[in-house]
Amino acid sequence: HGCARPATVVDLAPEDIRLSGANIELLERGGRSLSECFAIFDVLHRTVTSQAAVCRITREALEDFAADGVRYLELRTTPRPLSDAD
Repeated sequence: HGCARPATVVDLAPEDIRLSGANIELLERGGRSLSECFAIFDVLHRTVTSQAAVCRITREALEDFAADGVRYLELRTTPRPLSDAD
């Protein structure tokens, strides 16, 4: 989820995350500490809870890397249950 667009995460985030300006600010800036990176992963894990969210983030990541001229890409994620998975 490290390549998820901040605007997408904000759009998909549950209300309790959207209301926290600190979480949104962490997504949008660079130069984060290790503890701030783990805070972002917490936001992402609480946000990416459906197949639709995974598909959207994957599609956007592919679009972004293609626009940057990337010809080979390996995306990784941590498997976990999704609310709408079989």
